[in-house]
Amino acid sequence: MSVKAIAARVLEQHPYGYRLGVLLLDNLDFLLPHESDYWAFPMLARACPPTCARTILDVGANRGHSSRAFLKLLPDWNVVAFEANPLHQKKLDALRGRHPGRFSCHIGAVTDAAKGDLTLFTPFWKSMAMHSASALSRSEALAGVEGAFPSLTGQFTVRETRTPTFAIDSFGLDFSLVKIDIQGEELRALQGMSATIARCRPIVLVEMNLTQAGIAEFMRANAYQPYTYDAVTGKMLPGYGPHTAQHRNQFFIPEEFAGNLGD
Repeated sequence: MSVKAIAARVLEQHPYGYRLGVLLLDNLDFLLPHESDYWAFPMLARACPPTCARTILDVGANRGHSSRAFLKLLPDWNVVAFEANPLHQKKLDALRGRHPGRFSCHIGAVTDAAKGDLTLFTPFWKSMAMHSASALSRSEALAGVEGAFPSLTGQFTVRETRTPTFAIDSFGLDFSLVKIDIQGEELRALQGMSATIARCRPIVLVEMNLTQAGIAEFMRANAYQPYTYDAVTGKMLPGYGPHTAQHRNQFFIPEEFAGNLGD
């Protein structure tokens, strides 16, 4: 296990550690990207056609850590972010101010179609928001934090916020790379960008922990092949990853672009 992985595990042992980890990522760009799969994006950008839209779609931007990583790794690309939780609005607005013209953000839940507003539940320990456990129900939000910190069961509160829903297709965006990580709603998000996928043929990175079968079927039906990034060799390997608790991301490459990945 790497020093970085050990440090992350230690920080996750208590809400104070969780908060410290978030603050470090908030303020230290050299720690980014915080997920090893993101190192694949420069290589994937080179695999895109020369005429492609040099834009990355970040669905599930949270506090902007992933968007900042993409802005760092691909300095000549733009990032369009979507985040359901309005508690992140201020942080994402600040990121937009730091990267005028390169970064834009939309607050709302990405799904298969607009369905009006929905309620999000974010757990707090004292005054600390545990954003990674935000969920669509109070019980799910509490289960997430109490499962992570069982010794603190009963000490968490939950804050409710309202957010709009929409489908990516309604925005008419052009993009060539996509990252989707939205707490099990990934398949619906993909269904809501079907027309855009058909038009733009982007390379997609999606978290597969909860809806693996449906996502695999959807991508296969749209002529995509699964690939896994090997952080040791820096290569894209054909096929599905292990999808363990530590590794849940899966790349999908349009069949017509797969030959551009090289050896």
